[in-house]
Amino acid sequence: MITRLLKLGMLIFLVNLQTMALANLPGDPYQFDMKTCVEQNIKNCMNGVCIPSTPTDCPTQCRVNAVNKCKAMSQQEKL
Repeated sequence: MITRLLKLGMLIFLVNLQTMALANLPGDPYQFDMKTCVEQNIKNCMNGVCIPSTPTDCPTQCRVNAVNKCKAMSQQEKL
């Protein structure tokens, strides 16, 4: 009797194992990451556009452009 219950318990556990494993996965891996997008676009702008002879507001302008670009990309992801 005990071995049957043990086997039944093990069977239930194994059947639910895949569900438990999937429950621990993070959310949508393709979800748009605004922070990473902005950081990467700022980095690209600073490396490609801003040079030492440019105005001092270049980093600020890079940030504004990056935020605007990532907002637009975020809206496209929702469509």
